[in-house]
Amino acid sequence: MAVLGEVVSQVKAYTWNPIVVASRRTILSLLSRITVGQLVIKEVSTNITTVCGLLEPRQDDIDLKHPRKSPEPPNCELRVNSDVFWVRLLLFADMGFAESYMLGEVDCEDLVAFFEIFILNRSALSNATTFFSSAASAVSTIARKTNTLTNAKLNISAHYDISNAMFATFLSPDMTYSCAIFSPISSPQSLTESLEDAQIRKLHYFIDQAHIDRDDHVLEIGTGWGSFAIEAVKLRGCRVTSLTLSVEQKALAEQRIAAVGMSEKIDVLLCDYRALDMQGYFDKVVSIEMLEAVGAEFLETYFECVNRYLKLEGGIAVFQCITIPETRYKIYAAGNDFIRKYIFPGGHLPTVSQLVRSIDNGSKGMLVVNGIRDIGGHYSKTLRLWREEFLKNFEACIRPAFLEEHKNMSEEDIDVFRRKWEYYFTYCEAGFRTKSLGDVIITGGTSGIGAAVARSLATKGASLILLTSQPPSDPFVVEYIEDLRRVTDNQLIYAEQVDLGSLHSIRQFATKWIDNAPPRRLDMIILCAATMTPRYATLNTHTKDGLEACWGINYLANFHLLSILSPAIRAQPADRDVRVIIATCTSYVGGRLGKMKDSKDPLPHNRKYPTSKLALMTFAQAFQKHLHSYARPDKAPNNANVILVDPGTCRTPGTRRWLSLGALWGLGVYILLWPVWWLFLKSAEGGAESIFMAVQDPAFSAGLVSADVLDAESKLGVSAERPEDTKIKMLRECREVSIDRVEVFDDEVAKELWAFSERQIMVLEKEGALQRAAARKAADGNAKQGNSKKEIEDKKVEVADGTEARKAGSKRHRKQA
Repeated sequence: MAVLGEVVSQVKAYTWNPIVVASRRTILSLLSRITVGQLVIKEVSTNITTVCGLLEPRQDDIDLKHPRKSPEPPNCELRVNSDVFWVRLLLFADMGFAESYMLGEVDCEDLVAFFEIFILNRSALSNATTFFSSAASAVSTIARKTNTLTNAKLNISAHYDISNAMFATFLSPDMTYSCAIFSPISSPQSLTESLEDAQIRKLHYFIDQAHIDRDDHVLEIGTGWGSFAIEAVKLRGCRVTSLTLSVEQKALAEQRIAAVGMSEKIDVLLCDYRALDMQGYFDKVVSIEMLEAVGAEFLETYFECVNRYLKLEGGIAVFQCITIPETRYKIYAAGNDFIRKYIFPGGHLPTVSQLVRSIDNGSKGMLVVNGIRDIGGHYSKTLRLWREEFLKNFEACIRPAFLEEHKNMSEEDIDVFRRKWEYYFTYCEAGFRTKSLGDVIITGGTSGIGAAVARSLATKGASLILLTSQPPSDPFVVEYIEDLRRVTDNQLIYAEQVDLGSLHSIRQFATKWIDNAPPRRLDMIILCAATMTPRYATLNTHTKDGLEACWGINYLANFHLLSILSPAIRAQPADRDVRVIIATCTSYVGGRLGKMKDSKDPLPHNRKYPTSKLALMTFAQAFQKHLHSYARPDKAPNNANVILVDPGTCRTPGTRRWLSLGALWGLGVYILLWPVWWLFLKSAEGGAESIFMAVQDPAFSAGLVSADVLDAESKLGVSAERPEDTKIKMLRECREVSIDRVEVFDDEVAKELWAFSERQIMVLEKEGALQRAAARKAADGNAKQGNSKKEIEDKKVEVADGTEARKAGSKRHRKQA
């Protein structure tokens, strides 16, 4: 037996070391692709240090007013304690890293930064791992099914849950186990507010959103430890029936309810949401982070039940749910991850569009979505505070209690348990800190540069509202939206009809948007739509209001849209980074903003396009000041910024129309010279790069301007003493550039232009209203005339029928005689 043991150990030595070397080489090769942030790897057994990525913070981009928004790349250090780490990471990827961390094979003092590095470099790392992932999956499946001592330790960690008492060591006193809502970081209150304050604010938000009154009977699906039920009764005096599947949570919730004297108002039932027999019984339904446990196959069943339990008249349901971006859902749903294996077995994160569809399908259209709010940004702080309390109380409270409950657990098992929960908190914190984009309005999003921007944003998981001149039911729009959803794997793409050539159409859309209650989410407005009227054009030279097209669409339409939407922009929560991105053109330097004529075609042909762009840029600077002059009720600083982008001259339909001079012979010349245009003009995707930088770069969330730009503008006589947060930025070729016309910064010019624009819109809208009224009157007159003719014809028929009847009667009388 001794000889056999020696042989086995020799075989292991000859096979294991090459496996480790090959795994290490492959992993380090992949990590060398890191371009954002820096990862330092120190190997304990060999004292080898490897640096992956570069750590070069750009000093010019650091936001001194909001340091948390500064684009400093994340950095962290990994300490590899065992060679098993390399093999586990190669075979099991992110799950392998999680298990190595839980088993102590690798350490990291800043896991949040580690996760941020991998999220920010996801595309490069995932593309690189495609080659060997299929081969590794077969080996990993066999390894998973082997009940080794290591796997046993991980399984023990997964199946031992922590008790109510241990949850109490890291939750706030209200015992709310869901995302809180904190004050903005700019608010003085944020420095002193506790996690409990933030949780109570969230509970009050739910109570307000559900419009709970004293006489209401509220159904809560998912009791937790009773915090919502207690706060709802305390605040409004309503009745609450709460459902839970946990015996332990029910017992503690009832104790807490009894302790505050609310047992007569609150009933906690040990009951599945599908088993409740109370049709049309409840005025309101509330569910806070319970949908994650429902599962994809039962989402429609869940909302069918909610609809059944709600009263038919006046019923309101409010839900809070963790979601996953649309672009990652297919991979997520097909696989497994750390959270679903070790924290919430059987859990499922839906997408926003999946929730909306399930609400509509499950309720047969009876439940209508009134509003969606993203509070994911608050979850990172919530998780950080939970983690800090968990680690602070672990040795003194959690470890002894856990050993008391599970006497067969070793110290090593306890350490695995601690690492699992630490990993869980940081894993989720990083995910919420690197959140996806939110709702974005785009004009010109179906062609040219606007279409390229829409594709890029959709690929990143943004929710897009494309403004089109045609109704959403138009076959082209329907097909375009369906194709974009399919290509980008993003279902959150919608169209709304707005004809930028009609001031009335713009007002209809914008007023509908700002009248929505609660206010609709609005993260970004991207204005790409523009027109260049060719020299010999005969079509589309004027808007529906009779305005010259360049002035009407390039400038006045954008002025009108943003002027009306400004309350919606300013109403966005202070923790949201709101941006208005306006596409302009270098030709603005040739524009002239003299005394504007009160005319529908106030400019000579060679000045129309450049002057429309200069006017738009002047308005953009004034609009920036307008937004920042608003005194927010929460006393937070303004969070909306206007950014100008010159995408350059690109190969777009608008450029083709302008270069061909609007003539058939010009189109022929354009086609003959196509190789020249292809060589010297950008693609639409190339032009969209600067716009996409304005969308994503953290440097543009604040008003700081680079020193080079300040120097250039000072030569124009632009004051450098203006507040930095009102100074507009301009991008060209993915870098910030100075603005070469002093009129853009002239307050008097902007004031005169603003007044002229409002006066012009007022006159044109009055004319349009009179024309629509006359058209309706004519239509009504025609309808009445048609009705009168029909009545006369009906009378004639009646008279004729009566005459025939009398003739027939007289004939019968004569026959009888």
